[in-house]
Amino acid sequence: IPVYRGTLGEDINFLDIRDLYAKTNSFTYDPGFTCTASCTSGITYVDGPKGQCLYRGYPVAELCAKCDFMEVAHLLLNGELPGKKEKKEFVDRIESEYLVHERFRDFFKVFRMNAHPMAIMVAATGSLSAYYHDNLDWSRPDDRVVAAMRLIAKMPTLAAMAYKSHIGEPVVYPRAGIKYAENFLHMMHATPTKAYKVNPSTLGAHPMAIMVAATGSLSAYYHDNLDWSKPDDREICAVRLIAKMPTLAAMAYKGHIGEPVVYPRAGMTYAENFLHMMHATPTKAYKVNPIHARAIDKFLILHADHEQNASTSTVRIAGSSQANPFACIAAGIASLWGPAHGGANEAVIKMLNEIGSVENIPKFIDDVKNKRSGIRLMGFGHR
Repeated sequence: IPVYRGTLGEDINFLDIRDLYAKTNSFTYDPGFTCTASCTSGITYVDGPKGQCLYRGYPVAELCAKCDFMEVAHLLLNGELPGKKEKKEFVDRIESEYLVHERFRDFFKVFRMNAHPMAIMVAATGSLSAYYHDNLDWSRPDDRVVAAMRLIAKMPTLAAMAYKSHIGEPVVYPRAGIKYAENFLHMMHATPTKAYKVNPSTLGAHPMAIMVAATGSLSAYYHDNLDWSKPDDREICAVRLIAKMPTLAAMAYKGHIGEPVVYPRAGMTYAENFLHMMHATPTKAYKVNPIHARAIDKFLILHADHEQNASTSTVRIAGSSQANPFACIAAGIASLWGPAHGGANEAVIKMLNEIGSVENIPKFIDDVKNKRSGIRLMGFGHR
């Protein structure tokens, strides 16, 4: 078994057991990852007992004393502190991304007055994926940098919008030319009738995208009434999730194709209701094909549990902090979206559309066998 050691800290061995199953037919059991490192990192080093915290080798206390957040963000992203020219270019790029889509103003109107700001942030952050989905290729480093820049730029804007929505005040837009922390305080505390003078001492539409946001939004509506440590309350939460998922999924689909939302109906089976909400319109009733309903029902059974996969682990990790269950499920949906997980189902549909008709199947299979560039057989190996 290969053995690794960290570059800093105690002299601890790290055993590389990635091929343990292949060699020994054994797995490890480590609830909570108490003895497991899931990745290597050269970004942050922390030693709590010794009071050490380093970013890219720099003591955080030193960075706090000598740098601002923009310089530290550049350091974390690029590995080096910026020079004067690099900092200006970085700040200009961040400022160009400050604004969010204007439709976000309407997005915040749907939350009740006492919705928790964190619930709103979960939904709002998830909604960014509906605005920035098709233009970037996450396998390319440059596109990942663009995504990181957008997140850095838009987080204070979204946080301020969430806060303004929570207290019932109008949204205030960001301003170029002032520091990152100043801008955040400006958006938090200014109003259309009164400017806010910053105190220097305080500075410092893919359907799955819609599903992430919509599921996260449930945490704004079901936050204060349940105690997640009680089995009965957890059961209520589970029932709500089972009941609302087809409604949210159908709403997401209708939003994606631009059709009016169709409400669920009592007296239909779970699968029938889902098909009804997906395909009916206000002008035309939808007669559910019983074969389709049975197929959807079997599909749901097959996906009712999926072991400790990526989305399950994501929900468990998010839930370990005792966060709102709906927010945790939203995180799981974000994981499910990925092409290496639930997105494989979407890849199958795309593959079938590309094949087009039955007579094209033999050529497609030959292309797969001959490993023609860009041709893959999707969906096999999944349940």
